[in-house]
Amino acid sequence: MAGDIDDAKILGAWERAAGLVRPWRELELLGAMTETPTDALAGLPLGERNRRFLDLRRRIFGDVVDCEATCPACEARLELSVDAAEVTTPARTVTLEELRLAADGWTVVFRLPNSADMAAALGTDDPASVIIRRCVVESTGPDGPVAAAELPVGWRERLADRMATLDDGAELGLELTCAACGHSWAASVDPAAVVFDEVATHAARLMGEVDALARAYGWREPDILALGPLRRRQYLEFVGG
Repeated sequence: MAGDIDDAKILGAWERAAGLVRPWRELELLGAMTETPTDALAGLPLGERNRRFLDLRRRIFGDVVDCEATCPACEARLELSVDAAEVTTPARTVTLEELRLAADGWTVVFRLPNSADMAAALGTDDPASVIIRRCVVESTGPDGPVAAAELPVGWRERLADRMATLDDGAELGLELTCAACGHSWAASVDPAAVVFDEVATHAARLMGEVDALARAYGWREPDILALGPLRRRQYLEFVGG
């Protein structure tokens, strides 16, 4: 339900997260909002992390996300409204057997990628290889154990495909069609980035309201935030804010 997290908590969570880099700023925000340790969130599979961000988004702002996209064919700007439920994938339980691949004398046991893996891969020459190496728990070839980096050609793609199948909420997208030229394409959606940007915008607006009312009435920030959005807007109208 939208609005069940108060503005003081939102502002405090944003302040804690704003100075960090991705993906830690988003995880710090989610952790502060949901009272979950950041390390625990960093270890979640990406699909579960995305579900938690979308749930947080609904709790703060509601189901409908108003956003824009640019057509890659004609560069026209599209305005659209997206229901968070449309891009939320259902949670599923992954079995140990599903986290095991065997073929052609090779056996690989792996785990699903998480935010810590994504952080480690950022800025590297081959992010996909970094993630695969981190996620391979055990790999064995015809002659015995081998390092993940020594897997045969094609195994990286095989593992990536299996990971995507098991954690289909890790990569979310929308099918869009340009009204101007008719071009269709798939646009990716990053719930963590979307929620952080929306919270940052909301926090800036809150601080503007606090500034205007503090100047007009001499009230303290906690008292202004405690008023609630409707009463704050009414007072802002009184003072021309």
